[in-house]
Amino acid sequence: LVIMGGAFNLTPYGLGNANAVAEFNIWYDPEAAKIVFNSGLPIVAAGLDTTTHPDYRMSVDMFNKIKAKKDRRSKLVVDLCSSLVEKFNGFSLHDPQAIAYVVDPTLFRTEKYKVDLEVHGELTRGMTVVERRYYRRVKEEANTDIIVEVEADRFLKLIMDRVTGE
Repeated sequence: LVIMGGAFNLTPYGLGNANAVAEFNIWYDPEAAKIVFNSGLPIVAAGLDTTTHPDYRMSVDMFNKIKAKKDRRSKLVVDLCSSLVEKFNGFSLHDPQAIAYVVDPTLFRTEKYKVDLEVHGELTRGMTVVERRYYRRVKEEANTDIIVEVEADRFLKLIMDRVTGE
């Protein structure tokens, strides 16, 4: 199971976007996320730790190359994302990162951790809690492979190739 969700605080970019510690998808229904993370299924998570990393974003230059294509696929991307480019000078590729993992997992480096969810906290609801203490990291208890690094050039090339059809 490959998901886009979580703010694991494993990189400087792993902070929340729904609140200080929670990523929106998880924050929206942390009870469901808790079931998923504790399901026993093998999980790979693309969280804000890498999806908001500036090296893995859609730049204005990349967007302009898509815009220049003028085919249906490129036009759809332009229609959906123009406001993001204008507002944020590019944009994060949150869901495409999870999809790219399915297409080519060799683009990513993951680390295995035990992840659980905070479902009751007034300030921390939706927080993905990662067991990072070295003396508590029991391999058998780890339930999630968290993406911690992306081969930026290859990842962005994959995205551009799929969007532009080149």
